Amino acid sequence: MNPLRLACLLGIAGGGTWVARFLLARGDAAEAPYPVLFWIGAVLLTAMGLVFSVLAVRHAPVWLKLVVAVSGPTLGWMVLLALYDPADSSGVGRPALEGVVGALSILVAGLRWRGSRDESRHKGSHSRSA
Repeated sequence: MNPLRLACLLGIAGGGTWVARFLLARGDAAEAPYPVLFWIGAVLLTAMGLVFSVLAVRHAPVWLKLVVAVSGPTLGWMVLLALYDPADSSGVGRPALEGVVGALSILVAGLRWRGSRDESRHKGSHSRSA
C-alpha cells in the first residue's frame, strides 16, 4: 500500500470515528460520551496529517521532512482548538464541531483516494510505455 492510500484510510477511519461520536451524542451540546472515540479519532487524524505532510515534501532533505511532519498536524490541531471557543459560546458544542471536522476529513480523504487510482498518469511525457 502506498503512503497516499494509507493517509486516506487513516483520514476515513479517524473522521468516521468522530462522526460516530457526534451521532452517539444525539446532538447534545455538552461534552459527548465515549471519550475513547475522541482519542482514537484524534490519533488517526493526527497520523493522517503527518503522512499527508510528509507527502507534500517528497524531494526534500530529511530535516525538512521532519519539520513539516510535525508542523502539519500541529497546525491542524491549533485550528481546531481555536474553533472550540466559538463553538462553545454559540451553543453548537464541541461534538458537533468534531463531527464536521470528521466529515470534512472523510470528504478530503475520499477525494484524494479517488484521485490516486490511476498511477500511470504520473509518468512524464517522455516515458516509455511497456
